This record gives sequence, C-alpha cells and structure tokens, in this order.
Amino acid sequence: MIFATVGTAPFQFNRFIALFDDLYQIDPSLDVVIQTGTSSNKHKGLFKCVEFLDHSDYLELIDSSDLIIAHCGIGVTIDAEKFSKKLILVPRDPGLGEHTDKHQFELAKAFYDYGRANVLYPEHDVEYLLKLINSKPLTPKSMPNNFLNKEHLLLSLEKYLGDMY
Repeated sequence: MIFATVGTAPFQFNRFIALFDDLYQIDPSLDVVIQTGTSSNKHKGLFKCVEFLDHSDYLELIDSSDLIIAHCGIGVTIDAEKFSKKLILVPRDPGLGEHTDKHQFELAKAFYDYGRANVLYPEHDVEYLLKLINSKPLTPKSMPNNFLNKEHLLLSLEKYLGDMY
C-alpha cells in the first residue's frame, strides 16, 4: 500500500494531488491512500482519500504502508525513519504558493544525500514518480547522531528564527 500525505500545513498542495490523478490514469490498480489536507483540488480518481487523520490513524497508515509519498515535513520524515519505510519526498514550492520558504527543498536534499529518500521536484512528472515508485530503496548512509533528534531540531529552529529577527 502507498500512503501519500500532504501533512497539515494550511497551504494548498494541488500539484501533489494532481500527480495522483495522473497516476490513477496510468495504473488504477495501485493501492493508494491520500491525505489531501487543505488542497482545493480533491483527487478525481478512485484512490481512497481523507482530508485529515487523527494521529493514531496516521501512524497506522505509516506502519501498514510499503511506501510513503509525502510533502517534506519533518514529522513524516522522522516517522518514515522510525518505521523503516521507503520514502519519496515532494517538497512544497513557495513559488507555487505551497509554502512560505524553501526549507522543504533543503530537508529533501539532506534526506536524499543520506540515502533516506528519493525526491520528486516540481519539474518532475508522473512518469518520473512511477519510476521512483518502482525503484529499489536507496542505500542509507550514516547520519550525524543529532540529525533526527527532535531537541536538536528545535534548538536549530529557534536559532534560525532568532537569526531572522
């Protein structure tokens, strides 16, 4: 099963949802559950969709999935690591009104560089997504001990925000 999630950010992610409309046209037999969030173009195909999930249902879908395709949020990346799931990240693009800055591109690059996730960038299409879905998992490389440590991430975020203001 493929679990696709846009997370809970208050921004549309219509480009993400449209990928699954296109994917359904290519292979409607795929078992996909899509969490659509605040996106305005709800999936037109027959894949199962939910707007939001409570945390226990979300974790159940993570656990039962073979593959996670997700926005590049820190929560889903940590959960994919915890459950040892193959991960494809689709970073939100602020130029398309999907977020406020490019931090998801930076996180996606780090996860790719460490062999933890493939990345589908805005210039990629559904054919490339299908190639990633059918590819073997990457070979993970060692990450710094504090890379996925929530306290380290919070301190880094506080420093980043402090530097901005």
